[in-house]
Amino acid sequence: MRESVQPQISSYYFHFHFRGLSKSLLSCSLLLQRDLVSSHFDSGRPTHEEDVEDAFEVLHENDERVRTGIWVGDCFIYNNSSWKLNYCVGGEVTTMYHLDRPMYLLGYIANQSQVYLVDKEFKRLIAVINY
Repeated sequence: MRESVQPQISSYYFHFHFRGLSKSLLSCSLLLQRDLVSSHFDSGRPTHEEDVEDAFEVLHENDERVRTGIWVGDCFIYNNSSWKLNYCVGGEVTTMYHLDRPMYLLGYIANQSQVYLVDKEFKRLIAVINY
């Protein structure tokens, strides 16, 4: 006999950033309607993939193609296919820098307030990197 597993919801915001060989790319913020989800599971009805369709609300949409991106709090920092380094807060996109070639985001270091990018074609000896 299989026991029913109640989901543990640990985060208010869910952020997705898919990349790779797929044809589609999604980068979004979704607001979870906890009350709808809780009432659905409390009702004891069987649960399927699309049962709690109204549980999420799309907060913002952006039609840009994101190359690489990272979340820093409620701010999404990304570079797009036009070689721009942008950030998005509350649905408003601001360009921080126009890149001169394709770059990839490595991360953000808060205590330095710096975003780190790398050129995929840049050659560096591993001994120098390890130093």
